[in-house]
Amino acid sequence: MRRRRLDPRTPKIILFGIWVIFVIAGFYYTVGDIRDMVRQSACSVSVNATAAEPQVSVTTTGKGSHKRTHTYYKPVFSYRYNGKTYTKEYVTSNSANRYPAGKEAELMIDPANPEVYIIVGDTSLRNDLLEHGIFFLLFGICLPALYIWYHRSNRFRALLHKEMSDPEKQFEAMEKRLQREIGRKD
Repeated sequence: MRRRRLDPRTPKIILFGIWVIFVIAGFYYTVGDIRDMVRQSACSVSVNATAAEPQVSVTTTGKGSHKRTHTYYKPVFSYRYNGKTYTKEYVTSNSANRYPAGKEAELMIDPANPEVYIIVGDTSLRNDLLEHGIFFLLFGICLPALYIWYHRSNRFRALLHKEMSDPEKQFEAMEKRLQREIGRKD
């Protein structure tokens, strides 16, 4: 039975599809993080808040002996502003429960929209933006650049190999290189 040969363009199409998925995901998360930072840049009023019971999410990864359980805590804060009480979860979560129920924290809120706040001294949103930005940069820009560089260098090697297979062409190539070297020294 004769095996069908794979179209040489198929791996390129598959890799391009994977690249597009990574770029879209990186762009989506990066834009979301920037949107959150812009929204929170209007936070200018300081209020004291009390942490409520955090939202807990548990995920399991792996199988068998490699099975791991990860617990993430999304802090929820209760605070008063202009006589009204707000209870709202924070935009990011982390693996450590840094704000257990009853813990006091200082928040900066947006006076125009008091449900938007940042925790004073918290850098998790900036860290998320940095991680997603690096992800987008690596997969969106660096991989295509490496791909282009690799294929251009392969074409150069193939051209060089053709040049070197014929003794006359070898001599001509050496002459050209010597002329270039002599031209540089002048």
